[in-house]
Amino acid sequence: MILALNNEIQKAINKFLYMAVVMTQYCEEWIVDKIDNQVTTNVEHIAWGSGSGSLSKNNTTLFNEESEARIEASRSQASADVIEWIGTLTAESAKTITEAGLFNNITAGSLLMHGDFSGITLETGDKIEFTFQLEIQ
Repeated sequence: MILALNNEIQKAINKFLYMAVVMTQYCEEWIVDKIDNQVTTNVEHIAWGSGSGSLSKNNTTLFNEESEARIEASRSQASADVIEWIGTLTAESAKTITEAGLFNNITAGSLLMHGDFSGITLETGDKIEFTFQLEIQ
């Protein structure tokens, strides 16, 4: 997963950070069910958080999801074997973001991909653009 920073400080240097990411057990099951036409939902939503913990395939939520509403990501097929979701979240207040996740629902839903990184301090109105990529190998 690639994390591109878009807050005012980072825009000037166009810095890219990479974060540790896990594909959850739910994601693996969802992929199989999708291929088998057992689910009709799409993976469309990104959220961020300020928690910390150990990334695990068994994670079902972010460690501490922040107050901003999940956003609908734009989805595309980046290459023949890669699907990509991109979305930008905007801070409603000052905070430090340490994690992000890809979900199948705008409010509740299940966590499909979970990433964490060193804290990024944001002021009100600062933004982070997240790019999640799933590559079948």
